[in-house]
Amino acid sequence: MSSEAIDTQTAGNVLAKDFNACMLLGFASPTVFMMLFFGLYTIVDIIFVARGVNTDALSAINIVTPVINLIVGLSTMLATGASALIARKMGNNKLSEARCNFSLIVATAAMTGIVIAASGLLFLNPLLGKLGASTQIWCGSHHHYDIYAISAFHIFHWLFHGCRTGNQL
Repeated sequence: MSSEAIDTQTAGNVLAKDFNACMLLGFASPTVFMMLFFGLYTIVDIIFVARGVNTDALSAINIVTPVINLIVGLSTMLATGASALIARKMGNNKLSEARCNFSLIVATAAMTGIVIAASGLLFLNPLLGKLGASTQIWCGSHHHYDIYAISAFHIFHWLFHGCRTGNQL
């Protein structure tokens, strides 16, 4: 392959250029902002529930928070790893492999979200028992977790946006 052909292939590829600290911050910032936003959302949610509803509702939220954090952590881990894999392929000018990997990752994210949502809804009662939900807060925990279990597919959909940020496939 001639150097002229290589130059035209890498001209539009931001990942083929020299990598520096500013580029690292540019690629890492979406993940950092997403985690900050999720943390802020959790804090605001807790404040409004504690002040607007009652302490039982706050306890119900706190019972299911570890499971929700596990779902978000898993999706963030997959998004970060997938983004690095796709960026590496794009940096090596293997754009067709990067597109195939992107498609596989999106399908994996969708299937993982569906499996987590289904298993969370099927095994919710034993899970709440293991997490320590009392009979007083059982109903609130059940309702709060139902919302997150149903939206687990959308949480894993963040993976799609996390991979796409900065990677023009």
